[in-house]
Amino acid sequence: MVEEEANMNRHLKVALIHLDVRYRNPEVNRRELLRLNREAALEGAEIILNTELPTTGYSFSSRDDIAPYLEPETGATVTELAGIARDYGKYIGIGLAERDEATGIYYNSAVVIG
Repeated sequence: MVEEEANMNRHLKVALIHLDVRYRNPEVNRRELLRLNREAALEGAEIILNTELPTTGYSFSSRDDIAPYLEPETGATVTELAGIARDYGKYIGIGLAERDEATGIYYNSAVVIG
């Protein structure tokens, strides 16, 4: 009975990150994204969820249009978020425009780090 009561009083804190995305400005967006994720981790969020394509903005007219903004899974955004997840023991989810390094295929990917 005591164990059941302890489990009922446990809470999971989730942070939802929605930044003011600067269209086609990944460096500025990444800097703000990292700041907000670090802040959420420090505030005790165990799971941090980011919007789709927060480093680039969303509207692109073609593959050629989005090509300069694609990142591999090993790119700066995922690598730096992985550092936050590791340092603070958190789980982070993010959607990004990805280019598979092995095949060159473009993906609208969802990545979970933790």
